[in-house]
Amino acid sequence: DETVVIDINTVDNGTENGTQTATTTILDDDATPTVTLSVVSTTINESGSPTTTLVRATLSAESNLSVTVTLTKTGTALEGSDYSLPGTIVIPALNISASVTLAATNDSAAEEDETVVINITGVTNGSENGTQTATTTIVSEDVPDAPTGLAITYDIKKFDFNWTASSNGATSYDLYEALNGIDFTKIKAVTGTTTALEIAVHIHPWSLAKYKVKGCVKVTQCGTLFSADVNTANAMLQATGYLKAT
Repeated sequence: DETVVIDINTVDNGTENGTQTATTTILDDDATPTVTLSVVSTTINESGSPTTTLVRATLSAESNLSVTVTLTKTGTALEGSDYSLPGTIVIPALNISASVTLAATNDSAAEEDETVVINITGVTNGSENGTQTATTTIVSEDVPDAPTGLAITYDIKKFDFNWTASSNGATSYDLYEALNGIDFTKIKAVTGTTTALEIAVHIHPWSLAKYKVKGCVKVTQCGTLFSADVNTANAMLQATGYLKAT
């Protein structure tokens, strides 16, 4: 609410009766503004442009008062290690909106794309328009390093493979095979660092065949670095010894 105070300044052909003052109050009957939340871009990149976006709070109408919007952040991305974002948005008096910057943090970890989910938990001098949620996805461009220590052992009618995980992370691995020892082809995707491959011993070209693995974080985002090749000759010779012993 606001007041109008009226005083007599001068009087022509008369005098003021003491000190005259009249006051009127103008009642503010405008509704309290409501706040909506949005992001300028729903996708940003960890390293390639754009790496930032604006998180915007918008009022339903201008206010004579400053409006403060308090935010909470959830999602699969971790604040601090994956992104930075202020916890409040302040809309100055007589402004309709204000924004803060959501910035991705670049790291070397090979990881899935992650989300930042932003909600309103409080509004000073206003109210939330229903339930407001804004989401941005942070796209990771990093790919896994080469796995190490690939080894093959022979079991009954199969090869068992194991290796050491990529040092910067991987969610799956692709196993490649070269039956002629030269031309590699992907034969399976593996979750974890072990797998098995059934073989027909009498037709498998074990004296030539080689295998290698590489790490992935998405179907379309795999590393370009492979583990060292390993051949099956030693495993098969061990198997032959095992068969003779039995």
